[in-house]
This record gives sequence, structure tokens and C-alpha cells, in this order.
Amino acid sequence: MVQDKVLTQAVAAIPQRSERQQDLQKLVGSFVDVGILPQIRNINNQILYGRRGTGKTHVLRVLASELKENPKTPALYVDARTLGSTSQFSDATVPLSARCLALFRDVLGEIYNALLDHIVNVAPPDTERLLDTLSELGSLVTDPVMTLSAEAMTSRALIKSSDKTEA
Repeated sequence: MVQDKVLTQAVAAIPQRSERQQDLQKLVGSFVDVGILPQIRNINNQILYGRRGTGKTHVLRVLASELKENPKTPALYVDARTLGSTSQFSDATVPLSARCLALFRDVLGEIYNALLDHIVNVAPPDTERLLDTLSELGSLVTDPVMTLSAEAMTSRALIKSSDKTEA
């Protein structure tokens, strides 16, 4: 066992989990690729799974860091544990659909912020168009959701069918 107290304290201060490491350069510097990055660095849909502590988060954060090196490629890592209000998602009095919608909006909000950051920092030639399109996404994320009752749907259907008969 190590007897040096300074060394023991330094080792104990190392975050054991990559999601706790705030310094991305330390994560990238400590990454040892065993052949997984070339397998996941493509456009195909994939599932990365493994037991807790096997390095899934570490691999994905390193991949995101590498992808960000290309100015044409926005990359985003979202830690789902940081989304929304935990009390809201565990509150059984809030309908499940409302909780799911709030969570989905949180994910879209993270995507919106990452894309905005990318557009502002990279300044592509079609920045104006990209910002307009991103603004539409922002509206989808923030605008209230319209709910329709069965009565509203029936009246809309009747109006639509009467328009066709008049034509």
C-alpha cells in the first residue's frame, strides 16, 4: 500500500466516473482506444451498452470531442441525468404524457443550444438561413402545446366536409 499521504490524496481526488470530469482535455488525454472509436465513428445507427463503469460515457465524450474538430460537424453530448426537474418526472400526479413531453423538450433545448453555439462560433456561409431554421426549432421547444378535444376535432371535420360540398 502507498504510504505517501500527498500521493494518496491526489489519487483519491481523481473523479472515478467520466461524467464527473469537467476538464474534457483530461478525459481525452486519459482515453485508451481499444478499437471502439473506429467502430462507432460512422453514420450508422448503433447501440453502445455495457455494465456501469465500463467506459461508455468516456468513449462518447472523446468521440464528440474528435467530431467537434471538424468545423462542419456539430457534436453534442447530453447527460440525461441533468435534464429537467427530477421532482417533476417522479411526480405521479403529473400525467405521463406531460412528463415525457417535458423531457423531450429538454432534449430539444440541449440540441438547440448546441446548434446555436455551433452556428455562432463557426459562422457558416448560410448563417442567416440556419438561424431562421433554428428559430423555428426554438419555437417548437418553447411554444405551448395545443391540445385538441374530441369536440374540437369533430367540429373541424364538419367544417372541412362542408367546405368540400360547397366547392
